[in-house]
Amino acid sequence: PIIFVPNRPNAKAETCINGSVFQTFKGAPGYIWTNAYQVVGLTAGTNFSRVEGPGAIYTRRFERVKEVMDLRTHLQTKEIDAITQNGIPIRATLFVSFRIDGSPFEKTIRHRLRYAGSFPYSRPRIQTVLSMEGVSATRTSSGNPALRWDNQVMRQIEETARRVIAETSLEELWYPGRQDGKEISSLDLIAVKIRDRLADFLQKHSILLYSARIVNYALRSKDAPGQLDEISVDRLPIWKSRIEKV
Repeated sequence: PIIFVPNRPNAKAETCINGSVFQTFKGAPGYIWTNAYQVVGLTAGTNFSRVEGPGAIYTRRFERVKEVMDLRTHLQTKEIDAITQNGIPIRATLFVSFRIDGSPFEKTIRHRLRYAGSFPYSRPRIQTVLSMEGVSATRTSSGNPALRWDNQVMRQIEETARRVIAETSLEELWYPGRQDGKEISSLDLIAVKIRDRLADFLQKHSILLYSARIVNYALRSKDAPGQLDEISVDRLPIWKSRIEKV
C-alpha cells in the first residue's frame, strides 16, 4: 500500500493506493510519506516493529501503521464536568500543553536522537508513548487507533483535574490560597497540584507536561447543564456577600 499523512493537526494515515502487506517481491511492499514533524510507529502482527520518519518510509512485509506521532507541542482545551468538595457541580475549562520528550532515552549510540529538522526524537521514547495503549488496541474501520496517544494523555489529565477539584470547596475556588507562605490564586494552586501529581508519571511515559490548568469555571446543574441546581441557588447570595467583603 501507499500511505500519505496530511499536513494538519491530529492527522491520520490515509491510504492512497491499496495493497497487501503479505505479498513477497523484490523491493519494499509499501511506502509512507510523512511531514517534517511526523513519525510513525509500525507493527508487524502483534509485535511492535519500529519507529520511522519523517519523510519517505519504506515498509517491510507484514508491517502496518500503528499510529502517526506529532512531535510538536500540543495545545488543547477541554470542557470538563466536576464536583467540588462540598458537592457543587461545576463545568470547568481545562487548558493543557504537552509534547513527546525528545531527549535521549539512554546515553548510548543505539538510543541516539534522530535529528529531523527542528523536531529531534528518540525512537525508544516514541515506543514508550505508544505502549500506553498497547499494540493490539481497538482500531477504527480505516485502521487508525480508536483512541490516539494524545487522547490517552488528555484522559489522564482530565481525571487528575477532577480529583483536585473534588478536594477543593467552592469557597476555596473563589478565595486566594497559600503556598510557601505566599498568597496564590485558587486556579494557580489547582494547576500546581495537577502538575505535582502528573508530571513525573507522564515523564516516565516520555511525555513532557508544560501546563495543565483550569482557566475558567461556571456553576451548573447535574440535570440541566447551563442552569444552577437548587443547592447552588440557595447558597449563591451567601457566596456573593463573602466575595463583596474581600
